[in-house]
Amino acid sequence: MINFVIDLLDQSPILSQLIYERKQMNKNKYKNVSLTHETYSILEKLSKALLPDAKLSISKTVECIANEKAKKLNGKLKEK
Repeated sequence: MINFVIDLLDQSPILSQLIYERKQMNKNKYKNVSLTHETYSILEKLSKALLPDAKLSISKTVECIANEKAKKLNGKLKEK
């Protein structure tokens, strides 16, 4: 079955391109950050502490922490 899919993608550049584009991140919706290995390790531990019974991605961990901090600041964040 997997060989069939690979052959199909090889023979159909349009289908291959559609799948490639589907996998691409929406650049209007997301941003990237670079982390040190130490910070990444801390975030892995935090993700397990925040949601011990499920796998929380590093991105969602950062999002949860940022939202929590923003709530604690209670409107004290300045707009650009």
